[in-house]
Amino acid sequence: MTDKISVLVDGITVEATDVLRLVLRKLDGGEMPAFTPGAHVDLFLPNGITRQYSLLHDCRQQTHYEIAVHKTPDSRGGSAFIHSSLRAGAQLEISAPRNNFPLDTRHKALFIAGGIGITPILSMIHHSQAQGLDWRLLYLARARELLTKLKQLLVINWRQKSTARSQLKLAIEDVLDAGLPRAYTPELYQQKCSAVFEHFYENYADLGVSTYAA
Repeated sequence: MTDKISVLVDGITVEATDVLRLVLRKLDGGEMPAFTPGAHVDLFLPNGITRQYSLLHDCRQQTHYEIAVHKTPDSRGGSAFIHSSLRAGAQLEISAPRNNFPLDTRHKALFIAGGIGITPILSMIHHSQAQGLDWRLLYLARARELLTKLKQLLVINWRQKSTARSQLKLAIEDVLDAGLPRAYTPELYQQKCSAVFEHFYENYADLGVSTYAA
């Protein structure tokens, strides 16, 4: 049986449309169990539902955990409950962190993510940046606010990545032309993302790196 950790929901912030960031701390004020980049925890919600969420912050910070929850249209009570009923000050139980998506620090890293899939990648980027590792990121989102928030969450000198950003920008513009229209369907978004990924692999991915996609 999974050992459970009693935590306090210390803060809830709106990061983007239908995306909440939760800060979790131990009830006794102690340090959280150590985790490695890419790890996740189980949330045991009061309505009886268990959901897994990636830890998105720097793994050197052990005073708390941070997760992001996207409210999905077809939610069966997990993300919908968190968005509608969970409040700061609530108490929850979570599992100890587990990692089925580990970062291999022996190689350069190419991170590829779309939308809320960025969450496990964030802790990997924090770690890579702190260790001085060579990394690149290709990130696509339906909302520009997610891109803005991404820069704020990472707190990284993006000018150091100007070459990669130029390459990625070129790849995206080549495929998307004028970009996504204001009115689009999830199917169109997925098609555009797939086209960008394929274009990137064909033209820019021959880098001798480990690839992480989420």
